[in-house]
Amino acid sequence: MIKGIIALSVITLLSVTTTTPSSILGTHTAGVPNIKVLETQIAGVPNIKVLENQTAGVPNIKVLETQTAGVPNIKVLETQTAGVPNIKVLETQ
Repeated sequence: MIKGIIALSVITLLSVTTTTPSSILGTHTAGVPNIKVLETQIAGVPNIKVLENQTAGVPNIKVLETQTAGVPNIKVLETQTAGVPNIKVLETQ
């Protein structure tokens, strides 16, 4: 009976995660990073976006992962200020 309850719980959790978009937003001020995490689902395929911003000359890091027709496109962008090189990495599949 316990295994049945656990299995039902897992199925319920999977059903919720595949049908319910979720979003988490956390912000900080005074030069502390702003972190935004957004996960949306379109036709059962999750789009995951992670954005972290930092101020006062500290690098801005942006990570974006999207999926199109089940094929993930991964983009990583890191920019730095105050004379430090800007680094861009793009990977598509």
